[in-house]
Amino acid sequence: MKSSIEQSVSPEYHFDFRELGVQRIVPALPGNDRNFDGQEYFADYGRIAGAFGCPLSDRMADWAELAVAIYIADRFSPRRDLRVRRGLGHRRRNIKVRLAVQDLQFWQSKKTQKLLGDALWSLTEDEWSFEFIQRGVRLAPCAQDFLLAEKITTPVRVALFSGGLDSFAGAAYQLQIPDLTHIFVSGVTHGRMEVGQQQQMALLRDSFSANISPLQIWYGLKDKKVPDKTLERSQRSRAFMHVTLGAIVALQAGVSELYMYENGYGALNLPFNATQVGIETSKAASPVFHRPMENFIELVSGAPFKIVNPFLFLTKGQALRSARLEKFGLNLAETFSCDRFPDWREGKPQCGTCASCILRRLSLEAADLADFDSGENYARDVKSESFTPDDSSASILSNYEEQADILDKALRQEKPWQALASDFPELFEIEYAIAPDQHPEDKVREALLQLLKNQVKEWRAFSGRETMHRFMTAA
Repeated sequence: MKSSIEQSVSPEYHFDFRELGVQRIVPALPGNDRNFDGQEYFADYGRIAGAFGCPLSDRMADWAELAVAIYIADRFSPRRDLRVRRGLGHRRRNIKVRLAVQDLQFWQSKKTQKLLGDALWSLTEDEWSFEFIQRGVRLAPCAQDFLLAEKITTPVRVALFSGGLDSFAGAAYQLQIPDLTHIFVSGVTHGRMEVGQQQQMALLRDSFSANISPLQIWYGLKDKKVPDKTLERSQRSRAFMHVTLGAIVALQAGVSELYMYENGYGALNLPFNATQVGIETSKAASPVFHRPMENFIELVSGAPFKIVNPFLFLTKGQALRSARLEKFGLNLAETFSCDRFPDWREGKPQCGTCASCILRRLSLEAADLADFDSGENYARDVKSESFTPDDSSASILSNYEEQADILDKALRQEKPWQALASDFPELFEIEYAIAPDQHPEDKVREALLQLLKNQVKEWRAFSGRETMHRFMTAA
């Protein structure tokens, strides 16, 4: 009789990043099954050095190499047990990374590894351990092209730019500020993303006379050694990669802030129900990740550093209003919000029924931009009278409805903050991450309460709710 697999044991993965590619070892699997060697990867962060005509320091180059190594290790470390085809959805992993660096003493220090671990834990909730060794040949990232050929004479603002609707709105909002040099940093993993970001930048250039400098940086895998279906799909560490790229650009530009635009409802990303715990909800734009990441960046750079989100206390609808996006009209369809992007099977830019697509549609409606949000851009139009939800889309719509009910009930209590925190304990951690350095505690609570009130109001006014009501009536 075969012995049963111990379901409580977290999967463990070892990665050795070598000059000719990365080696993965899965200790729990017998016979070297699922091990591989020589997996190639790349990160074109040398473009940062070329953009400013100044080589990256050893420590900055190490940091960029570390970020892509973390991203690759994350992707090749599925949370479920590889010995079992179905089930056993493990949430926590043990990931060990061996990487050659140039500033060995810094990376080996206990303080560095502690702050690095804190930042990664807030994103992935995994146990990461690192073995750093001395790099024999010095890295020399450089590039031929120069993003900023002339000396910068105006204040610089560096912002991340993903191509999503919030990111586009943030860029439009930021470009309303005069006398700034705007550098928009994008991490790119596939051609559809690259083209989409370039198209959006062209739209922004046509609408603003500001000094706009986009910087796209490719990174990712070459010829994957294992099938796509065995990769970890959550990719929670992407935020570490993107913030790393943005922060290095900011530091090279001589500024101590990195801007990231994400609506407050999305940044908080409160769970829809009790089954969504830990890594089930992304922390990429959450203050819960930004604060430990700031601490890590300050240690690496040796100077104060902040990640700034001007949309933190705004709903997505309010953020879109503040950006004055009506001037872009139907071109707003160039932005992408879908959780499945790019999903070539759909034949449409957006699926229309994932949580992000639904938030996109209700927010465009709330911002009086529904005329520019054609149902033809979605594989399934939740606002159409002929749309009938399947189990998946009906579940997502009902999740929004149930969460709004919970929020509304708590907000009507005599002590709404305590009632909300009882339903969503994550709010205590979020509050602590925002206050006291940036805002007084009472002001943080007041702003968060108003944010959630506004979100409930926007959801209740959303015409797409009729789909759910028709489905429930028919059932």
